[in-house]
Amino acid sequence: MFLSKNSFLLNIWRLPLLMAVVFTVVTVCLSGCLSTINQLVDRKPQQARRVACIGDSITFGKGLSNRDWNSYPAQLRRLLGYDWTVKNFGLVDATVAKNDHRAYLHSDLFKEALAFKPDVVIIALGAFDTTYPASTHNYLFDYDIKDLIDPFLSLETKPTVFLCYPVPSCGDEWTNYTISNRKIIHDIIPRIDAIAKETGLQVIDLYSALENKPELFADCVLPNQNGARRIATSVYSSIVRSQYLPASGPKTLNRATAPPQTTTMILKQVFQGLLD
Repeated sequence: MFLSKNSFLLNIWRLPLLMAVVFTVVTVCLSGCLSTINQLVDRKPQQARRVACIGDSITFGKGLSNRDWNSYPAQLRRLLGYDWTVKNFGLVDATVAKNDHRAYLHSDLFKEALAFKPDVVIIALGAFDTTYPASTHNYLFDYDIKDLIDPFLSLETKPTVFLCYPVPSCGDEWTNYTISNRKIIHDIIPRIDAIAKETGLQVIDLYSALENKPELFADCVLPNQNGARRIATSVYSSIVRSQYLPASGPKTLNRATAPPQTTTMILKQVFQGLLD
């Protein structure tokens, strides 16, 4: 519907006011968008929490194709979301036993994990402590794992530390050089329970998560990609229960939910009001 000449002349005096209103609305919209963008850009480094995954070959992702994507720490990072930093500090064949040449406590990765200053620490060790020569020092397991835990608890970040049961093994239980499922059940897991009770740390039961599920393993010891996903899911669930995340699921980017027509509707109402 077109305006008549008289109507146009009658309303032309309103044009400066109309332009001022449009300018104000556009300025407010742009200011709001820039403010939101700045908040999102600034939020990540300020609120990012750090997770240090301490462990052996399984944490490392040995045997996995593209372990940087398929290892359990990598899959955990995707579950937690953009405002979490997850770093893989897995060491192949690592042990808790300090008297073993594979001792995690004497590794450079241990020092790097402390320097990382994590907010959450996941310790998944003990499987290779069932093999020789570490198995000959299992009576010192309680003391050795405390020496591994205490430096993390002393960090200024005051991290939440989780202890994990080793995953099951189908190795020969009577061969010293193979991970022993019998020793995991009757020796390592009870020791982890005792340490957790003494220190008040939380335990993640990775043994039950993969028990009787041969389809989740590449061999008798190492989980495949799906097995790593099951580990990541178990660890993620434990972090949720520790109240680091809402139980509804991983954090996602908090975008504005207002429908895109809102600004258009406001302008339409302004124009209509000025021309009436």
